[in-house]
Amino acid sequence: WVPVGDDLPLQVTTFVSLFVALVAMYMEVAQIIGYVSFGLGKLYFSSARHWFDLTVVVMTGVVSLALLDKRVVEDTAFCTGFGVLVFCKWSRFLVYLRQIKVIGIQILPITQTMWDMGPFLLVFSLYFLASVNMFYALNTGHSFVDCFMQVYQMVIFGVADSSKLASNAATQWKVDLISGDVHQLDPPEADYLNVVRVMMMFVSFVIGVSLMNLFLAMLCLTYSLAHGEAHLSFMRSRTKLVLDQHAVRIGTAKLCCVRRKGAEKFVFRRSSSDFCVTNSVGHQRSDPSANSVEDGTASSHKAFLWIATQVEQ
Repeated sequence: WVPVGDDLPLQVTTFVSLFVALVAMYMEVAQIIGYVSFGLGKLYFSSARHWFDLTVVVMTGVVSLALLDKRVVEDTAFCTGFGVLVFCKWSRFLVYLRQIKVIGIQILPITQTMWDMGPFLLVFSLYFLASVNMFYALNTGHSFVDCFMQVYQMVIFGVADSSKLASNAATQWKVDLISGDVHQLDPPEADYLNVVRVMMMFVSFVIGVSLMNLFLAMLCLTYSLAHGEAHLSFMRSRTKLVLDQHAVRIGTAKLCCVRRKGAEKFVFRRSSSDFCVTNSVGHQRSDPSANSVEDGTASSHKAFLWIATQVEQ
């Protein structure tokens, strides 16, 4: 089977995306093997970043396979999943930009601030859902989704209509038989109109005023703290990236069944003997260490220890 006509660009793009998805899946599998082989499997599976990357890779493969059938673009579920995947791809691109120091120091405080707002969003969600359920319990004829959208518009945009929220009665029109003009009649007053007005005053003050102002105050405070630790966050982000790349190399060596000496050169770019602090063959050990060097020998003057520390700004 060979794609022809207008389908050729789409099919070529699909096969390229499948190839990229396979490479990305291989990298993820190698990374998992690298973490697990060093007893760090819990560190990998407890990281939301790793789960996010794995989910994006799986979704990319599923979407690419589904695109082999061009009729799938008419399916609502596929279009929804494809839209979510595109959003995740752009979010992942933002994560990649953090590797550049000039950009990472600027965006890391923002992303850290949004992550730290999780507890507040939990409290806000509970108050919001309680308000929606309160209006829905009045049995005014609105569905739960309608109540949700109306409360959302009232809290976020400040747009609310008590008569509309209190009743779901159809709009009535009056036709003047003489002139032919059509007029809209005022709807009858709903039974729960006054109750709805009181509820709207309460919800708009508690959520629309109090929680929203508290949200802005917490944003300012959290961003100020995150901005002060931007350099530390950047170094921590780079360290995680180095650990991921090291895990990929180890996983690749495990998958390719590379021997120990070959694996050392593949992972560390050199063998373990290159790290030995002694020059005499008689003093070499399988696990060379600076502690094995006797004081006063020539090798003791060449021994050193690497220490990584954050530079004070």
